[in-house]
Amino acid sequence: MNEPARYCNSEDDSKALADPDRWVEDAVARCGERVNHAAHPDWQAFCTAAARVLAYQGLATLDDPKRMRNALNDHCKGAFKREVNISILCASADILAQCARHSGTVPAAFHIRRMVSILTDEHGVAPDLAAFIASVWSTLGREFCDPSPRDHASASTPSQPVASAISTPTRKADDTHTVDLGGGVHLGLVWCPAGSFQMGSNDGRADEKPVRSVQITKGFWMGKTEVTQAQWRQLMNDNPSHFKGDDRPVERVDWHQCVKFCRTLTDRERTAGRLPAGYVYRLPTEAEWEYAARGGSKSRGFTYSGGNDLWPVGWYTDNSGDTTHPVGKKAANELGLYDMSGNVWEWCQDWYQDSYKGLGSADPSGPATGSLRVLRGGGWFNAASGCRSALRFRGRPSSTGRDLGFRVVLAPVP
Repeated sequence: MNEPARYCNSEDDSKALADPDRWVEDAVARCGERVNHAAHPDWQAFCTAAARVLAYQGLATLDDPKRMRNALNDHCKGAFKREVNISILCASADILAQCARHSGTVPAAFHIRRMVSILTDEHGVAPDLAAFIASVWSTLGREFCDPSPRDHASASTPSQPVASAISTPTRKADDTHTVDLGGGVHLGLVWCPAGSFQMGSNDGRADEKPVRSVQITKGFWMGKTEVTQAQWRQLMNDNPSHFKGDDRPVERVDWHQCVKFCRTLTDRERTAGRLPAGYVYRLPTEAEWEYAARGGSKSRGFTYSGGNDLWPVGWYTDNSGDTTHPVGKKAANELGLYDMSGNVWEWCQDWYQDSYKGLGSADPSGPATGSLRVLRGGGWFNAASGCRSALRFRGRPSSTGRDLGFRVVLAPVP
């Protein structure tokens, strides 16, 4: 009969798990919250087997690949051979035990990235599967070393300082903030201070006129990059993209889906106490988008976001090879924002109007109603002229395409 294992950080080395079956149940629930299991329909059965290895064989199992293989095969009852073999690779690299034992001092994401890198680069494991296995063992190991209820995958700092850091009025242009989405996935934000700019172009299309002076009276956080497929999958548990790749922008998403992503992220961060009162994640207004693309208060007046030559700052028809590319590989603009010209078009919050007439000058948010939503930035198949910071486009809110993506804004409720 199996005996329950001991907590690795217990002050009393003889203290065992009081209720190992309950611990397994709680640990699997934690995996359900923090591990991206969308592509693994039998995730719960594997997580349960892995948790039982720790509950009954203990942390030392993670130091001994042979012992771990025997224990996993026993609890998996011959199933999950692929997952077992990959887990053994992690144990052989001596990362699993390190991740558990250093749970209080080293972020989980550090070890998860190490495991994924070893599995993909040295053993050819698919990135999605590597991330799944790494996240499972990271979550279980940390739960075993500290069985008290806590959120291992979230930021380790208390929630109130995080909220204060978001809302502090002393921010300067290009300050950054990172949101931990769990499973080693993060979302970077860049601070865009309040300011004014000339919106539109007298040399562009009719709907870019008349050029007008616009005031952005409240600073906001904007996604450093377009939302990636890894970020989307971590929150939404699917990946609708045509061009697959964790670091590529998510695409084939319509306006409604993007709004749902923002609401899901808002609810998640608010529940965790990491949002100041009145703040939400949402799509940028068209004015916020163009202000940020032009470099905000640090603008140097470039045609494209980050320069007058599109090649070094954006993916477009001349250099894209007819596909999207991982975000953040081209040069950033003046604020430190990437890919605002090219790669994928980005949905904005506003309804589309075919001119700027009558739309106001202070924090404009478009017409009250309409049938089309604004798209900005151009995409991988567009000519350079289609990726100008001033260029406007539009689409039905239900439209999807291989070139339609988005980025988020974190700001006070309008």
